[in-house]
Amino acid sequence: MTKETRTTILRETPYPVADTAALFKKTADPWSCAAYWTGEHRPVRPGEWYLSGAIVGAYFSQHGTADAYHIAKIYRREIIRGMEIL
Repeated sequence: MTKETRTTILRETPYPVADTAALFKKTADPWSCAAYWTGEHRPVRPGEWYLSGAIVGAYFSQHGTADAYHIAKIYRREIIRGMEIL
């Protein structure tokens, strides 16, 4: 008997951007960005970010998908004296 393991997506958790090539078009420093779940779970539209993977990361959808994913929004993070500012 196997136990199903499933990753829980949380709204307040920052997730890494796995598709850094898509961010290079928008910012010079894609590693300073994080993805947050918007609370939506639906098929991805073209031009949106979504969360996916066993180790959750954000990916950019150029053409959209028929499958439902957790929709994400990208924010730039700054570290100031040990505090993370979003």
